[in-house]
Amino acid sequence: MLKKVIDFSIAKLSKVLPAWEATTVVNTFPEVPAHRYTLPGNIGSMPEEVAAHYQKMADEAPTTLPALHLYTIANANVSWHGAMFNNFRLFKPEMSPDVDVFFRDSFLLKQWLQQNKVRRYDEAALVYDIWSAQNYYHWLVESLPRLLALRKYYPNISLLVPDPTPSFIKVTTSLLGFEKLIPIKKDEIARVKSLLVPEKVPYLVMSLEDTTAGQGDFSLTTVRNELLRALDKPNRLPHRRIYVSRAKQAVRRVSNEVAVEQVLKKHGFETVFFEDLSFKEQMALMQETAVLVGLHGANLTNLMFLQPTAKVIELINLDSEKYLFYFFLASYFNISYYASTCRSATGDVNNQVDVVVDTAELDSVLLSALSE
Repeated sequence: MLKKVIDFSIAKLSKVLPAWEATTVVNTFPEVPAHRYTLPGNIGSMPEEVAAHYQKMADEAPTTLPALHLYTIANANVSWHGAMFNNFRLFKPEMSPDVDVFFRDSFLLKQWLQQNKVRRYDEAALVYDIWSAQNYYHWLVESLPRLLALRKYYPNISLLVPDPTPSFIKVTTSLLGFEKLIPIKKDEIARVKSLLVPEKVPYLVMSLEDTTAGQGDFSLTTVRNELLRALDKPNRLPHRRIYVSRAKQAVRRVSNEVAVEQVLKKHGFETVFFEDLSFKEQMALMQETAVLVGLHGANLTNLMFLQPTAKVIELINLDSEKYLFYFFLASYFNISYYASTCRSATGDVNNQVDVVVDTAELDSVLLSALSE
């Protein structure tokens, strides 16, 4: 009851306060033309509702990308999730849509409560949020281009990172030249006198608009190329057919995977688990891959390390919201993309349920992709 009263009072107070603006805009990266998307290779044989969805997403993509900024924010409090707040106000320009609900009301008291868990720093930088703190896709696609923009002006700055820090964050920050990390525990707050923040466009808009295109030194292409330099032998001959399994994950698995693997083996595919490979090993495998098949999920982010002649086939759930991150990513890198549909194994409608793959459709999509 007390928490509800506190939440209500703080919510009322925060609504009447003026918006929290950045202290300084260090630099502005100008508006540029948007990247245009290439429709899936099998769009003509897709179920009508699926084909219409892809067509709509491509048709409605904006033609220009917004200008991006590099901010300096004074006296910012930063949580483990990458939320920035001060005096009952969130710094919303850097928040993905609808996530401010997680960081309001009594959460905004954290800057005063438990002072022994507030860590103070004169200067640091932030390039992650609640999504990229633990998610491979959001970190590589959304955070790393921001890291390159930051590196141009502040190459020696210390980076705030979540603690425990996922290995993919440790490896990629090091490969891009950042060695000074400041970990934030889940119950701690980092209070930074001068916080540097490269601007982030919300992730759904980023996928649709492809805000990394045309940004030159800060593009996702530049991220990819710099990371691939860590390999002893980049640009290997792509010849392998790879199915990446989610069987070791807790959610969103293929419930009829035995039947799926039988179809895939007929076409020369081998099954891999990215969890068993280091980041460099994953990149090296993708350089050798001619065709990649996988269920919608962060595993498919590795398609960015495929060579341009490769193809990717995404198993996409018709019973969940159709996030097209990997369609956009494949199109950005000019990689041929195909989709094979599946359904919820339980009847539940959400993006985390296990799925049943239509093996007959998968076989047909494979034949189409492999023949082109």
